[in-house]
This record gives sequence, structure tokens and C-alpha cells, in this order.
Amino acid sequence: MLRRQPGHLIDIMAMCADIAAANYPAEYKGQKLHALEGKSLVPAFANKALERDAIYWEHEDSRAILAGKWKLVSEHPKTWELYDFEADRAETNDVSSRHPDLVRDLSARWQRWADRVGVESYHELSKKNAAIKGKM
Repeated sequence: MLRRQPGHLIDIMAMCADIAAANYPAEYKGQKLHALEGKSLVPAFANKALERDAIYWEHEDSRAILAGKWKLVSEHPKTWELYDFEADRAETNDVSSRHPDLVRDLSARWQRWADRVGVESYHELSKKNAAIKGKM
């Protein structure tokens, strides 16, 4: 049966722990672990809403946040684009110029998430690694 609420790869571990009735550990072999970012998908199987404020992600300096019907995305090195994900799932109509306050709010939320989880610039790390290899 098709469910129309968004899920993300990060939800799979939370779902596995939920199904197994397991607690995700706070640390492993003396190392503190980050808390699970995902939400269990089990409620969606019963066609119940997944309770979350947003889904955040980053890959090679491209970034996005999906909050309710709004999806804010930026493909590196472009600026933020805003889409009404309910009306425009194919992301063909950037409405960021019509909603600058929403762009500021969502981008600030994304940055707080990135700071909390330790997102590092892929391109800056690549430059550092190249410089280190050049010195070897």
C-alpha cells in the first residue's frame, strides 16, 4: 500500500530498533555515539503520521531541508531554492523569491542542524586532503 509521507534513509536504523524493541546505545566501547536522527517508519505502515519537525541532509556540500510542504535545496555551489513539495514534487518552480522569510527561516534551521551534527565542507576537506597528499 502506498504511503504519501516522506521517509529517509536515516529512518531505517530507527525502524529496525523499533521493530526489535531495542534501545540504541548512547556509547559503544567507550565512544559516545550520536543519537539517532531518523524516525521509525513503523507508524507509516499503519497509515499514521510520522512525528518530526523536518528532514535534513547534505551530500558533497549540496544541502536540503524538507519541513512540511516546503523543501529548501541548494546544489553546490548554487544559492537556496524553495519548492512547494505538495504542489511541485518535480521541483520545477522555485518560489524562493516569493517567500524570502521562509528561505531565511529554513536555511537557519538547516545551519543549526549542520552545526549540531558536525557537517564539514566536502570541498574544503578535499582541498586539505590534496594538500596533505602533495606533501607526502
